[in-house]
Amino acid sequence: PNPFQWCGYLYAAQERVEEALAMMRRAQSLDPLSMIAITNTGEILYRAGQYEQALAQFDKALEMDAQFSKALYWRSLTWMMCGRMADAINFLENALRHFQGETKMLASFLLLIALARAGQREAALTLFAALQERGKEHYVPPYYLALANAVLDDKDQAFAWLEKAYQERSGWMPWLKLEPLFDDLRTDMRFSDLLRRIGLQP
Repeated sequence: PNPFQWCGYLYAAQERVEEALAMMRRAQSLDPLSMIAITNTGEILYRAGQYEQALAQFDKALEMDAQFSKALYWRSLTWMMCGRMADAINFLENALRHFQGETKMLASFLLLIALARAGQREAALTLFAALQERGKEHYVPPYYLALANAVLDDKDQAFAWLEKAYQERSGWMPWLKLEPLFDDLRTDMRFSDLLRRIGLQP
């Protein structure tokens, strides 16, 4: 990303949403065809809870490349946050049939989350087992495994994987405070401790 996007990310992590969006709009004005700039703007909107505006950005990016994985990731999560579970599940099931490699793994992970949030726990657990099996031979980000355990209500394992992500200095960790999928962990002292160690105010 260009410097305006990095600055936007910094402001967003500090919960300075309007300043973050101003930087992202500036980045888009300099490169209006950049799928990264468009998707990153949507990501900031997602983290600010402005889901409909976020979806417009992700749809715009996916019109340029239907398999752009970052936009697929954020659009799927945003659909879930909007309660559009059927849209998310149908899309991700179709993606599993047609995508390959890392994009297929990402679709499987997102489908796990969608199924868990839709109350289809057994189907979600099947995908979770496959994700764990993949992790024996391929790298799976600890942050993904933390999210998966969080939506499956296994708090201890969620915190164990968050600790692993922290030790790896995962680039996801500065966003911990702004991820709604971790809402059920927020009252736990381990969550406050992680925020403190990352340098964020609990």
